[in-house]
Amino acid sequence: MKKIVRLTESDLIRIVKRVLNEDTKEYMNTPKAGCETYKKGCDPYRYLKVVDGTNIKYYFKKDQDQTWTQAKNSDAILAIQNSIKFNANPETQPKLNSQPVSQDKFKVSGNKMDIDNNKIINGTYKPKELISIVNGWKPSYDFNLKGNTENDRKSDDWKKNVDKKNNVIYDWRNKMINKIESNPNLTPNKKKDATDNIVYLTQLTADKLEKDYQERWKGIT
Repeated sequence: MKKIVRLTESDLIRIVKRVLNEDTKEYMNTPKAGCETYKKGCDPYRYLKVVDGTNIKYYFKKDQDQTWTQAKNSDAILAIQNSIKFNANPETQPKLNSQPVSQDKFKVSGNKMDIDNNKIINGTYKPKELISIVNGWKPSYDFNLKGNTENDRKSDDWKKNVDKKNNVIYDWRNKMINKIESNPNLTPNKKKDATDNIVYLTQLTADKLEKDYQERWKGIT
């Protein structure tokens, strides 16, 4: 005997929503490098492309906005199509009706530098290897900048995201050099090679932080 399953109205609504979500794909845009937060010359909006079969809709919002706004004007839609690059892979969960994530919107998370401690301690890194490592490193930044003017915020950016980070880097450099000098298993030549690696890596890292900073504030003196 077949089992009869009774569905309530809320059950049907839930099923329909799930089916719609499975058929609909949403694609987010990727902000231009250096524009993960608001600043002069950056687009303050995030964009969402919703594809439902042959039907495509575009939405936009600022990070602090609670809801997405649909782009309905033909000129606005054309501008998004021509100038906004969307991710190739769809979102893993619906974004259109989601609330903003509970996190500090001014924080930009980076990744860890992929350093082999044994190679650093033994001074066996080649300069081009260290350059490749630093080029692949994405620093974390704090863009909750203080100040009433652009120059004030520029100065605060330097203090938080360049000067403060450089102090940490230099402390690490000094500690590593002390470890190398006190290591009885390293020959004088090995100690020199290891120290050279540390100093060069530190300089590359500091240069990258300053280059990112200069890029963020290009055109603002």
